[in-house]
Amino acid sequence: MLTLLGLSGQTQAGNANTQTVSFQNQQQTQLVQQQRAAQQRAKQMQLQAQQRAAQQRARVMAERKRQQMARLRAAQQRARAMAARKRQQMAQQRAAQQRAKQMQLQAQQGSKPAIKPNIKPLTTVQTCTL
Repeated sequence: MLTLLGLSGQTQAGNANTQTVSFQNQQQTQLVQQQRAAQQRAKQMQLQAQQRAAQQRARVMAERKRQQMARLRAAQQRARAMAARKRQQMAQQRAAQQRAKQMQLQAQQGSKPAIKPNIKPLTTVQTCTL
């Protein structure tokens, strides 16, 4: 009977040992799963941070491009305004030169009017005798 009890004790001890190993394996598996989940969360957070950074860079680049285009349009507008002023100055200068030339021609002609008046000289009045 003692042998049976001894065998029974060994079997129970073996079962307890097996349960302990099984429990440790289960804990090990849970720990590995938790570590993997934590790594996955960390990787996901890193990817999200990288995406946010990329979006921010894209916004900054778009804003720089918008400002650059605005400066370009302003420069083009200034250039068009300057060209218009230059054309106006040239037209005024040509008109002034034309007037000066006309006045010089009139001075050379001796203040003669360009159009002769259509006036006939007076004739002598004839007297009639009655």
